[in-house]
Amino acid sequence: HYGFWYRALSRPDGVSGQIIADDGLIRCPNFAELGTFQGNVAHSTGKHGLKLSNYFPVVGGYMCPDDAWPAPQTFRNFTSFRNRHMGLWAEMLVDVNFDSMRLGGHVKAGMEFKYMNGRDSKFATSFITNSLFVGALDGVVQTPESPKCAVHENCQGPRPVGNNESGYFYPTPSSMGNGWTHAIHLPGIGSEVQVRNSTFFSYQGAFFGCAWCSPHRGGYEMEFWNVSFHNVEHVAHFKHGV
Repeated sequence: HYGFWYRALSRPDGVSGQIIADDGLIRCPNFAELGTFQGNVAHSTGKHGLKLSNYFPVVGGYMCPDDAWPAPQTFRNFTSFRNRHMGLWAEMLVDVNFDSMRLGGHVKAGMEFKYMNGRDSKFATSFITNSLFVGALDGVVQTPESPKCAVHENCQGPRPVGNNESGYFYPTPSSMGNGWTHAIHLPGIGSEVQVRNSTFFSYQGAFFGCAWCSPHRGGYEMEFWNVSFHNVEHVAHFKHGV
């Protein structure tokens, strides 16, 4: 279901993990420095091109140090297209960056983050830089009146209601907001995330705010620097309107 799954466990598992445990050692993959993730391609998967889970890199983190110093790591030059859910899906990340990502033709979103630099992560900052996001590869942006939405009552997820004058609203606070394909589903629990020098093509809405928010909780701020939009109807969609 995934092109790549970077599964950062708190302890190694499988045969290698058993050998480490038998030797009386403790190792922490979820704190380990990345090494290199660069030049990879994922397409036509059942779910996501790249999935990342529970990753907080620190200096010498694999050895489980008592005093942890941040060691920000960067996933680079990744191409992901025509995946059934997300180009990239991630949860519980701290000090992780993405550079030169090329994401297109995704069904739900180019990127979605559940938790990123949230509570107790202190001064971590994550950057999404020099990246290209393309929603409709054929350039045709869906609208509420288009057959895909109006006739089938589904634009790839919960159907928003409303109109251009009053705005579009999702049915309930728990709706995931996939009425249209978005470039980025912004983290519901996350802070200090910056998008820089990136381009967005062919979206009904480029961003969806607070994708994993619970009822009565707002999202966190994200910063955007030197970004451009082409054939984009709305910059952002929100659970309570456009």
